[in-house]
Amino acid sequence: MFRHTAGSVVYAVTGDLKKAQEQLGHADIQTTGNIYVHSDLAQKQEAAKALELTFAADLLPTLLPS
Repeated sequence: MFRHTAGSVVYAVTGDLKKAQEQLGHADIQTTGNIYVHSDLAQKQEAAKALELTFAADLLPTLLPS
């Protein structure tokens, strides 16, 4: 349980999966991401908002009249 918490905290603070992998000592980053690092609701909402803003910025010029 503490390894999961440590991995999740390192990832939450840094946003860097590679740093969490190094902290936990995993050879494979997929092990870190798939098993040890857990996203919370706020992180998921933040990611969704970033995607929304990215797509809106890309689409907005095509939707505005010239």
